Parts: sequence; C-alpha cells; structure tokens
Amino acid sequence: MISIATQTTYQFNGSAALAVQDRGLVLMEGGLRAGAPRPAAPAAGRLSPSQSRLALAAVALVAIAAVAASLLSDSLASAARARALDSAPTSSVTVVAGDSLWSIAGRCGVEGVPTQDVVTWIEEANGLEGGRVDPGQRLVVPLSAS
Repeated sequence: MISIATQTTYQFNGSAALAVQDRGLVLMEGGLRAGAPRPAAPAAGRLSPSQSRLALAAVALVAIAAVAASLLSDSLASAARARALDSAPTSSVTVVAGDSLWSIAGRCGVEGVPTQDVVTWIEEANGLEGGRVDPGQRLVVPLSAS
C-alpha cells in the first residue's frame, strides 16, 4: 500500500506573519493488506486478569494486617491502662456540691490513664449507674502512684 502525504512547514519571518511552504509529496511504504488481521497492540501499563487478582489480594492482605495490628495495639494499651488502675493505691473522697465524676477523676490523675478510663473505674468500684453523684457521698478513687 502506498500512502501519499504532503509535508507543510511554517516559517516565522520576524514580522508575526506565517508563510506556508509546500515541500511536495512524501512516499510512505508499509501498511496492511486489505482483509489482513490487525496485530494486537501491547497494552502498556495494563495488568492481566491474574495480575489484577494478585494485586487485589495483596492490598486486601495489607488492609487486614493493618486492622489486626490496630486492634491488637488498642487491646494491649487498654490492658495496660486497666493494670495501672488496678495496681494504683486507693483513697476515699467525699463529693461536694458541683463535683462530677469527671472532675473527681481529673483530680485523681492516674499517670498514663485517660480521665474517661478513671471515670469508668470509679463507677465500677462504687457500683454507680448513670454517673450521678450527690454531695456528701463517699467514693473510692484511685490515686496516682507518684
């Protein structure tokens, strides 16, 4: 098959005008015969179905491992906080007007233990439900070891 194309060049002459100059015909050889099958073009950057499944499995495995590590870390940290509270010395406090479990737990200040965990410990140790305390009520609270 013979293909004929014209080649056109543009020149800039410094006056912002473009002049078209035809260079004639260019002969190109090659091409397909009529009815011949086209060769398959390589799919650049594409994964085969088996490679796609393998990549998806790898991503899923990494995600599962990350979730498991996070859950394990949270579990270990929670257990460490529980041990710190259970091993902390205790004291008895009397609730005064304006006190809440949160303010009492904040004053206890067990090192490395969030106030919310101290609140939960006080509720459980004193058999409280709903977190309500009344002035004059005596509570067992953990104390910081330091």
